Amino acid sequence: MALTKLGGYTVILSALALFVGQVLEDAIGQTGSSIAQIWASLGFACATVVFCTYFRKEDEDNGILYLIPILALVGWTASVVGEGMRIPLDQINIESVNAVASISGAASFSAAGGGFLANALLGYYIFGKPQFSQNVIYRIVTVVFIIGSLAFVAMGIVMPFFAEGREAATAVGEYGSQTFPFDMGVLILVWMPGMLATLIWSIWTGVIFVKK
Repeated sequence: MALTKLGGYTVILSALALFVGQVLEDAIGQTGSSIAQIWASLGFACATVVFCTYFRKEDEDNGILYLIPILALVGWTASVVGEGMRIPLDQINIESVNAVASISGAASFSAAGGGFLANALLGYYIFGKPQFSQNVIYRIVTVVFIIGSLAFVAMGIVMPFFAEGREAATAVGEYGSQTFPFDMGVLILVWMPGMLATLIWSIWTGVIFVKK
């Protein structure tokens, strides 16, 4: 299989897995969500390395193409670790479940900021190469994708400072909801567009690479 096809198929499957794991958690359960996001993180890391390897063939001296894979590997590895910690939450006693849930969340979201930053930088690089795709709609989606990725990075940095702890755990494996001094529903206005932009841009970019 050609390198471009490998990266293209990988990022498409990863985007679908991330979307399912994030948006359909209630339908597939916590364990299913974590497993989907683990494979999505691994796929994004792999695809990012493949994409940067492809671009370095013509732009070998561009330092950003060396930085992006490092950020991706570090960030998405953190996401894998955090999501892996969530899998046994249903088996953890009531005294410990809140602590494990908080550590898992910090690793899978805040520490994964490198992965989202890698996404933003990759989108920025591709946007600066109009010959990659001259489709105007694709370029608009790329801009939205960059903004959404940077918003995820910002959320991962800022939210721990606003967190006020967790409500009491209610049962074995049932951790309490994290509390903030503002309505968490507001974050949907950032999170959902960012997820949709990631899904659409990743699939579209994957299709372009598959055809190369």
